[in-house]
Amino acid sequence: MPDDDEVIDAEIVDNPPKPCPKCGSHNIDIVKKPAVLLVMVVAVYGAALAVEQLAAGALIIALMLVGYYVMPPFQCRDCGFRFD
Repeated sequence: MPDDDEVIDAEIVDNPPKPCPKCGSHNIDIVKKPAVLLVMVVAVYGAALAVEQLAAGALIIALMLVGYYVMPPFQCRDCGFRFD
């Protein structure tokens, strides 16, 4: 059985915190939230279905997915810079 000093947390080893490339701060927030995207997609689909405009709804959903894909996942809480 290894000592407590030898046990390494896998999350710390696999995902070291990235500093902000602009200001060097380690105060980083993850801004990509898949649950929020899913709720927005369902809401847009429901609204498009209600007003019988599925083509417009599909276009809006496609634009939301493209925006989600190109948006950088991290944002510095100190300076507001977004980065990968």
